[in-house]
Amino acid sequence: MSDSSITAKDAGGATITIDTQNVGGSGQHQQAVVIGDGANVGRVLALDSAGAASVRPRAASTATLVNVGASTSSVTIRAANTARLGLIIVNDSTSADLYLTFDGTTASTSNFSIKLPPGATYEMAIVVTTLITGVWSAASGTARVTELT
Repeated sequence: MSDSSITAKDAGGATITIDTQNVGGSGQHQQAVVIGDGANVGRVLALDSAGAASVRPRAASTATLVNVGASTSSVTIRAANTARLGLIIVNDSTSADLYLTFDGTTASTSNFSIKLPPGATYEMAIVVTTLITGVWSAASGTARVTELT
């Protein structure tokens, strides 16, 4: 990755290497920065030649499937989970809407984040790790839940 490097001392006195890259063949060097998460080897943030940043998401290693029976009282769809990387919920009902909350409060037909009609699938685009609750408009069907960790 580096065209050149320099060494420096960190706050504890240890020698560290700082990579630099030649910018457009001009002989001017800029510091090359690797951003990681402290646990996984490799980069989690990449910069293209135009300077646009993209984040490489962490891959899930486990998919946990659960079924939650329909209820007209609020029920837990998934417990809070800080390791959650994704979530898919299918409202496997032929007649009842499923109302979901993502803030840990009691779900109702007037307090919800997402309303899933019968047969609909929800795939979490922005992952939240909080308690997820749900309630159906009638006690008919099942929520088919896949949590990715």
